[in-house]
Amino acid sequence: MILPFDFSLICRLIRSNHVSTPGKYSVNVSQNGCFTSKAIEVSENPFSFKDVASNNIIFLLDFSISMNRKDRLPILKKSLFKIMQFMRVEDKLSMVNYASDAEVIFSGINATEIDAVRNKIEAIETEGRSNIKKGLEASFNTSATNFIAGGNNRIIFTTDGDISNEQREELIKYLSKNLPENTYFSIFLFNEATLFQKQMQEVADATNGKLFIVNPKNVEKILLGELKAVRKQ
Repeated sequence: MILPFDFSLICRLIRSNHVSTPGKYSVNVSQNGCFTSKAIEVSENPFSFKDVASNNIIFLLDFSISMNRKDRLPILKKSLFKIMQFMRVEDKLSMVNYASDAEVIFSGINATEIDAVRNKIEAIETEGRSNIKKGLEASFNTSATNFIAGGNNRIIFTTDGDISNEQREELIKYLSKNLPENTYFSIFLFNEATLFQKQMQEVADATNGKLFIVNPKNVEKILLGELKAVRKQ
């Protein structure tokens, strides 16, 4: 025997447990019945770069020994590799590492070269102390070489904040005089100590830049936000 199918019961369950999935389509439930004829898109892919200005991003990475911790450089690299899969051909990426000296690891490549990026980054070994000024000089030159008019020209400076007062004062003075025009400056601080936060905020203020306290839980969201910070004109 076939039991009667109570379609109204299904509708009531849907109305009381209406759940939408980001990036998918939600079910519209009418006031008196069940389904309406049109579905509504809930939200776009959070990794979409639609309507985002072209990127010229320079990662200025601290590869001193103090950054060689699982909650520092490894989480940044992992997030970068993930996000690169969604970036566009017109987006330019560069990387400068600084420790005892500074080195341009790659300049102006695009996301289609993710394997080359991965190999180059993984080959770098942490060493010595942090020579920030040399790193900044190299990143400024790299930014100028790959400059995009109207684009998101941005230097992302990573550090654990462990610098002397003399280094910090020198850094503020250098940044305030030499940061390239129409270039944004962001600091990713891998340290939650209040003292280091205060010191790095002074550095960010010297360039009207932004300071982010980065950890394994927020690094991907922060990085994605910086890559999508400028909209197309």
